[in-house]
Amino acid sequence: MNKLYPIIRGWINTAFVILLPAAGQSYAGGLNVEMSANILNGTCLTQISNGGSVGLGTVGKDYFRDETTPDTYQGGGKTFTVTLHDCGAGADSSAIRLNMTFTPRSGQFASGTTQVFPNEIAAMDDGAQNVGIVIDKVDAGGSTLNVWSARGQTQATYTLTSAELEDSIYTFYTRYQKVGLDAVTPGRVTSNIIVDVYYE
Repeated sequence: MNKLYPIIRGWINTAFVILLPAAGQSYAGGLNVEMSANILNGTCLTQISNGGSVGLGTVGKDYFRDETTPDTYQGGGKTFTVTLHDCGAGADSSAIRLNMTFTPRSGQFASGTTQVFPNEIAAMDDGAQNVGIVIDKVDAGGSTLNVWSARGQTQATYTLTSAELEDSIYTFYTRYQKVGLDAVTPGRVTSNIIVDVYYE
């Protein structure tokens, strides 16, 4: 039996990483929603570095090189951390799998990709074009890996024990990414991203 423990839902916004604790969503209109869940034990409280905001700042057009893929490390980005507290998972040594899933709030990645979060500001509203945001998980040795594979599978997963879950810290790196073959045009970047974190 799989055990799912929801931990956090959040957003990445305005070229900033803004991760907020989960909150109920309400919708106007006649929506019928059927939900089921299996809640066991407790959940974790989550703390995001810098209050959940990471400013990516301004870069020049020369930052965007055709050879830089969503899987390529490129400097000029920013890191943020996710720390878990009060998990109630116990102090035993049984292995668990921690999953962090980052998805575009719009439901769609940037055109032609499964790894680049889109810029949601239109050109007529001073939005940069042909650019998005990538997020990499950072391992203990400093290596980075895009949180999504080119096949559309989450890669932000961790295997650890229940005892190691408490006060655990996870580092991520986010940066701008050129999208498509056309040149990047200057402007503002906003990408709203939902983050779900759970262990099983």
